[in-house]
Amino acid sequence: YLYASGRPNSLEAGEDLAGGSANYVGLRQGDVILRYDEVRIFGPGDLLDASSRGEAGSSVRMEILREGRRRTLYIERGPLGALMNHNRALPLED
Repeated sequence: YLYASGRPNSLEAGEDLAGGSANYVGLRQGDVILRYDEVRIFGPGDLLDASSRGEAGSSVRMEILREGRRRTLYIERGPLGALMNHNRALPLED
């Protein structure tokens, strides 16, 4: 629906901040965040909500898209420590 209505529907990692969780687990600039702890991510609000649920500091699964391939990272729950870009991209098939 977001894509069809011309609205942003994906969240891409931008510049990482020194010492952040994203840098520690290998999140790279350009990686698209697909899921965070089993929650589908379409924008910054989704990521903020998902990362603030549960026990701070616990390990969560994060699914990303890097260079056309899905990958799984495990990251500490909480702020990622990276700037994010809210973009419009073709929907992915699950």
